[in-house]
Amino acid sequence: MNCIIPFEKRLKFEGNVKEIVSISLEHEITQNSDEVLGNFIISGTYKEHELSVNTEDFKFVVPFAVDLEKPVQKDTFEFWIDNFTYDINDNEMIVKIDYGMTAEEVKEEKNEEVREEPTDLIVTPEIDGEEHEEPLNEERESVIVNDTTEIKTSDAIANLETEDDYMTFKIHVVKEEETLESICQSNNIIKDDLLKLNDINDINIGDKLIIPYHNE
Repeated sequence: MNCIIPFEKRLKFEGNVKEIVSISLEHEITQNSDEVLGNFIISGTYKEHELSVNTEDFKFVVPFAVDLEKPVQKDTFEFWIDNFTYDINDNEMIVKIDYGMTAEEVKEEKNEEVREEPTDLIVTPEIDGEEHEEPLNEERESVIVNDTTEIKTSDAIANLETEDDYMTFKIHVVKEEETLESICQSNNIIKDDLLKLNDINDINIGDKLIIPYHNE
């Protein structure tokens, strides 16, 4: 696992804020194999009026939580702040924090059972509704992602109309002036499939979409 996660929060002051004199960002986290819980601690001083010489202290404790798609090894987990910016609007401060996480995933041990089919078994056709064994339908799915993004497949993938034995997927980052129609046209996919697969109604610049494409 290696990812950068954007975070945005609106913080309200008791009075108007004309100028942020000083500001600092700290964090505290608790991490286990399945989730990350923590707080961003934003503190500093500000002026209520432009000509004021007095400053006021402020401090906000902002909680955040991340559910991990796959279990990770706790001793390999690393957390860092990648970027921190803020804007002031009257009595409100809008903070934007990009934070990163990396860790090694827990490897799953696969126990494969080998069944030997009897060679001397004679199978007769079913007659008059007697019980018989039906062959199992094997379905395969394959998901391709980039190095820094994890995608969890959903029931929507199974509902896509396809004649292929299995499908592969890629990640598309929405660019300026792109629309749902242009993305569907360039990738030769149906708009309804794209909406169901990503559970969206609209897109914005920078959104990450799962795009299916068929194996030849």
